[in-house]
Amino acid sequence: MQARLIPVFALLLLAIAACAPQAAPTATPSPVPTEVPAPTEDVTPAPTMTAVPRPTLPPTWTPDFLPTATPLVGTLRPDETNVALRAQPTLPACATFAEDREQTPRTFVAGEPLTIYWWAAQGAIRYRVTLYDAALHPLMSEVTSETQYTFSGDYFELGNFYGWEVRPFDSIGAQLCLPIGDDVEGG
Repeated sequence: MQARLIPVFALLLLAIAACAPQAAPTATPSPVPTEVPAPTEDVTPAPTMTAVPRPTLPPTWTPDFLPTATPLVGTLRPDETNVALRAQPTLPACATFAEDREQTPRTFVAGEPLTIYWWAAQGAIRYRVTLYDAALHPLMSEVTSETQYTFSGDYFELGNFYGWEVRPFDSIGAQLCLPIGDDVEGG
């Protein structure tokens, strides 16, 4: 009977040994890469950037003039409507829409009202009149059905430049033509 127990006992020891914790396997080193041969193509070197000399003023230079204001001329405020209207052919209604240069003064007297005049656009029932300062900031904007507008003298200061523009609108509120405008200066 002992002879039979020995194989059973050996199997039992083998099973216990299999369940016992095992040591982690050791890592095998990776092969060391060998150098990759250079490509056989000729490589053109990148061009080197050279600094372009910039002209400068001598350190002793000082301005010998007084700055002067630049007058504003033409249409003052480009916007989407102006861009869309420029892309279309000029409407016959706009052929007469223009500044009345004979009546509209180019200068103002500080503190006194200024009246501007223009020729009507056919089909226009109202006009938006806007006054701008020299930095193109709107000072006021009003709607009129007349072909003239008088700005209050409170807006004008001697020595400053101002610009104005007029936009014609039809009965449904659509702008008919590109705006007209001009500048005025204290005089």
